Amino acid sequence: MKLRCVTDRLILPTDRGSKLNLLIEVDSSGVRAKVTRASLNICLVLDKSESMLGKKMYYVKQAAKSLVYNLVPSDMVSIVTYSDTARTVVKPQAVKSRDRIMAALEGIRAAGRTNLSAGWVRGANLVRANVNPRTVNRVLLMSDGFANEGIRDVTKLAAMAQKKREKHVLTTALGFGDAFDEDLLVAMATAGGGNFYYIARPSDTLPVFAQEIKGLTFLVADELMMCVEPSPKVQFIRQLNDYDVTTEDGTIRTSLGGIFYHEKKNALFEFMVPPHLVTGRGKIADVWLEYVAVGEGAAASARRRFKRKTPRMAVEVNYGSSEAVEGAVINKEVVQEVELMQVAAAVSSAKEKVNEDDLEGAMQVLMQVRKFLRTRDFSEQRKKDLNQLLSHFYEELRLREDPARTRKAMTTTLFNLRRGKLFSE
Repeated sequence: MKLRCVTDRLILPTDRGSKLNLLIEVDSSGVRAKVTRASLNICLVLDKSESMLGKKMYYVKQAAKSLVYNLVPSDMVSIVTYSDTARTVVKPQAVKSRDRIMAALEGIRAAGRTNLSAGWVRGANLVRANVNPRTVNRVLLMSDGFANEGIRDVTKLAAMAQKKREKHVLTTALGFGDAFDEDLLVAMATAGGGNFYYIARPSDTLPVFAQEIKGLTFLVADELMMCVEPSPKVQFIRQLNDYDVTTEDGTIRTSLGGIFYHEKKNALFEFMVPPHLVTGRGKIADVWLEYVAVGEGAAASARRRFKRKTPRMAVEVNYGSSEAVEGAVINKEVVQEVELMQVAAAVSSAKEKVNEDDLEGAMQVLMQVRKFLRTRDFSEQRKKDLNQLLSHFYEELRLREDPARTRKAMTTTLFNLRRGKLFSE
C-alpha cells in the first residue's frame, strides 16, 4: 500500500501561524501483482414493508437471486427481512444449495410498517457471528421508506453502524424510489464504512447489486484506516471529504472502507500550523495506514483478523521569511481538491434549500457554482462532468418535476463527489 502526502503551501512563515491543507493519497497498485477473489460473508437486509408491493419487490427479488447465483461455495450468505419486526429468512450458510435460497426469496411478501433498525441489527449480528480472517464482511441494507418503527434517530443509528464497523462488520446502504430517508442511509453507510446507492427505478436494482458484489470480490484490503498524528501544537481543524473521522489519543483516524487493486483514494485535511521561529524544515505530522488484507494478502493460518500497519511517513514543510512565503509556488493539485470540496459544499447548500422547499434559492446556488467553475483551473473533462451535473439539477428544479428525486440525486452526487468517484478523467 503506497502513501503520498502533498501540502498546498511549500513554505510557511516563521513569524506567524498559518493554515495548511494536506492531501493524502492511498494507492493499492503495489499490494500484489495478482488479484484473487476474496470470500464474502454478507447479509441481505430487505425492506418488505407495504410500500415495497409490486415492481419494487419483484426487482429486489430478481437482483437478490442474481447476487446469489454469482456467489461461490466459499461465500457465506444470510437474508433478513423487516417490516413491523425482523425475520431471518435464510440463516448464515455457505452457498451450496442455491435452490433453497431462491425458494426462500420467492416466498417474501410485502406487508407492514418499516422497522429498519431491527432488520439491520439482526443482519449485522449474523455477519458478525461468521467473521473470519479471510472474509469481506458486509451488510447490504435496503430501504424504500422512512423508518416508522424501532430506532429512528439518525445520530444513534450512525453511531451503532460505527460500532459494528469496529467489529469488522461494514454497512452498505441502498435506497429505492423517492420516499426513503437518504440522510439516514448516507449516515449509516459513512459511519459503517460502506457504499451508498440511490436506485431511482426498480429496473436499476440488478446492475447496482452487481456493481457492489463485483467490487467486494476484488478488494485487496478492507477496513482501511488513514491515521494522522499532528506534531505538538499543530491544530487539526477539519477533514473535508466527509469520511467518518474519530480522534483517539491525539491521532486522527479516517475510515476509508475497502480498496480495490489499482485503486486510489484520498482525503483532504486542514490544519493550523504554529510559527516555527527559525528557517528550515519542520515536521507537521506523521501519517500511516492500518488495514485488513483480504484474498491472497490474508494469512491462511490466522485465527483472528489482523490489521496491518504501514511505516510512519513524516510530513514536513519548509519555513522561511515573509518574502520567501510570498514568492513561493502553491501546489495546484491540492488547491484543486480544496476547490472541489467547495463545490461539494455548495451542492450541499442547494440540497438543503430543496429540503426547505426553496427551489428558487437552490437554483441560484447552482448558478453561482457554475460561475465559480468558470474561474477555476480544473481540467476540461472535470469541468464538463461537473457542469453536466449542475445543469441537470438546475433543469429538474426549474421544471418542478420531482424535487424529492432531485434531492436524492444530489445526495448521491455529494457522497461520490467527496470520494472522487464522479470523474471520467
